[in-house]
Amino acid sequence: MRGLDLRADREEYLDALLVTGTAFILAVAQWRHIVHFFDQYLLQNLQAEVGVLQGYPHWRFFQSRVLAPFLEHLIELTGVNLTSAHAVVAVFGLTGAGLALFYAAQAAGSPMENGRQRAWTALLAMHVLFMALMSKPWLYIWDFVLLLTTAVFYLLVLTRAPWWAFLALLGVACFNHESAVFIGGYMMAKAVIDAWVEKRRPDWRWLASGLLGSVAAFAIIEFLRKTLLKEEIGYKIFRDIQKSSSTTFDAYFHIQVGENFGQFYDWITDPGLSLELLIPVYLATVLGLVAVMVKRHGVRALSLAAFVLVQVLAVLALGLTNETRTLLHLIPFVALAGIWLKKPTAEAPGPFAP
Repeated sequence: MRGLDLRADREEYLDALLVTGTAFILAVAQWRHIVHFFDQYLLQNLQAEVGVLQGYPHWRFFQSRVLAPFLEHLIELTGVNLTSAHAVVAVFGLTGAGLALFYAAQAAGSPMENGRQRAWTALLAMHVLFMALMSKPWLYIWDFVLLLTTAVFYLLVLTRAPWWAFLALLGVACFNHESAVFIGGYMMAKAVIDAWVEKRRPDWRWLASGLLGSVAAFAIIEFLRKTLLKEEIGYKIFRDIQKSSSTTFDAYFHIQVGENFGQFYDWITDPGLSLELLIPVYLATVLGLVAVMVKRHGVRALSLAAFVLVQVLAVLALGLTNETRTLLHLIPFVALAGIWLKKPTAEAPGPFAP
């Protein structure tokens, strides 16, 4: 058949198979490490996930995180036990995240560049960071899916996906984690910043879909919390907290700023053999990469910079940084560091070029 290169098609197929197989094998190896590391704590995590499905989450704001536990439940209906269902969702979440980062890094290169090395680096960096940041005892199934949706977000950014692709991702991700609303914030920031740079009116599709998508996501999240919640049981389980949810503020936010910075001070002044010091170093690295990205790529990078900075602030204010789960969604940004650090040139203008 003239014009059909069967050999090239076969090579592309084998190449895709190699990448997918490697991503899957690394995810399985990572799961083996998780099982050995968390050991008996895995049962606590599984109980927390079942609690979300039954309306008895540890905390009220967990109640809207139904997507990943529901996927586990669907797998259970085939006769698989919960532990195995958890492993399946976790492994495929890690596999998907690795593939998304691989192809995001590869897509970021110009026709003059070979992005293969950068793509493999991104895939391997994700797994190294995941392993290096692991801390007991909490790592929920929705954290694996959050890593996946965040990696897909960067794939959309670096492939210059249209507005509706981001809106679709927001529509799915809001059922897994409330941080999905940051996607809507990115869309609005991109619309405004691009219009400012190009001296034109903002693209109403990006602006309106970002705004309306965020509002809709908030509404869905609150609806799930109000309709599914039977009882918040965290105050009964964790006796060290010594209080109950008595205000509307408690139902939405657990402020952890003092706890986090207190731990940073302890880890820096008295570093232990388990190297918790890596956690503040990791967060400082994220902030440093944001600064370098804006310096290298200019004003157009501000929308992505704002997306990352808001996540860092949310972690410091509302999450406990000594828990793995609060740090995972920043991994894709760090894994793609080679893209943000590379200075644009005429031949390779970078991911933010018009």
